[in-house]
Amino acid sequence: MVVTQGAWYLSAAIGCTIVVGVMSLLPDAETASSRATVEADHVIAYLVLTCFWLLARREPGVYVLLGTIAYGLVLELLQIAVPGRTYEWLDVVANTIGAFAGWGALWLGRKLAGRDQE
Repeated sequence: MVVTQGAWYLSAAIGCTIVVGVMSLLPDAETASSRATVEADHVIAYLVLTCFWLLARREPGVYVLLGTIAYGLVLELLQIAVPGRTYEWLDVVANTIGAFAGWGALWLGRKLAGRDQE
């Protein structure tokens, strides 16, 4: 069986979505980390998540960007019901920054790749 590049990206995007969701909703997952490390983790997680979804989908990037930001907000709100977890607006900001960074990195990468082909 041959796996296409699009199928690989879709599988990676779904897997990343599941991992981010599980890690976001685990009880007491952040207690051993400093806030600065946690915020960086959020930025990196949403950067990767956004890149995979942008590579996997054909619709305009703005829909993927908004969907990724909404996913982060929903997960953050769900943390209110998880023991040892709380809603943190700084996490929402970090998630949003990561999503925009992923969108921007992929946009820039595609522009530079297009320039090399000209």
